[in-house]
Amino acid sequence: MREYFSIDPSKPIPRGPDVTYECLKCGDVIPSVEQAGSPWHCRCHTVKLDHDAHRASFEDPSAVRGIRESGSPGLGPRVSRQPPQ
Repeated sequence: MREYFSIDPSKPIPRGPDVTYECLKCGDVIPSVEQAGSPWHCRCHTVKLDHDAHRASFEDPSAVRGIRESGSPGLGPRVSRQPPQ
């Protein structure tokens, strides 16, 4: 399931393997954490991520939306490892 969220420049941005940022100007989607070969900015430079320093800059925060993918591998609900009683 896909959850969209807006960017609040006054708060830290969410990060993780299930979070990406979509530029609404050029349509590029940038992962919030570095992946092999992943870009660090969109084509029009509205979204710029510095994966090493854990920083982001958004030229126009209203032109960016965050996307969180629930149900991504390894990110589902916690499963109890306790044997059934």
